[in-house]
Amino acid sequence: MKTERRTRQIPETYNVYIADDGTEFINRQECVSYEFQLEKDKRKLPYCSGEDMEGNYAALWYIKSEEEFEWLKKTEWAHCEVNDQFDKEGWYIAMYHDGGDYIDWYDVELLDDYIKWYQSQIDKLKHLTLN
Repeated sequence: MKTERRTRQIPETYNVYIADDGTEFINRQECVSYEFQLEKDKRKLPYCSGEDMEGNYAALWYIKSEEEFEWLKKTEWAHCEVNDQFDKEGWYIAMYHDGGDYIDWYDVELLDDYIKWYQSQIDKLKHLTLN
């Protein structure tokens, strides 16, 4: 009896994710992130972001239309629940919350409304301390 060592050539099928500019990815999420960055650079939506001392993240976005708001929900805020909706053109604050074992979420609010609410809380505190 004779033994030979042979290698089988089995064709492999796999997905290749192709971004709008033709860049190819094996990983879907890397492709989505890459396309988001391309779109973000193209749109040039004004924003700034930062963290407070406890590590809570918030960003300010200047949103002109409901279409831009929906685009942010599908890209920047993807994989999170988004509380609130587009009201009118202006600056919005998007506050990120870590959901722990549950889904993370963003509270998104028109900045003017957010500031008014905090100002009302400050006014209440001033009233309490003066009396």
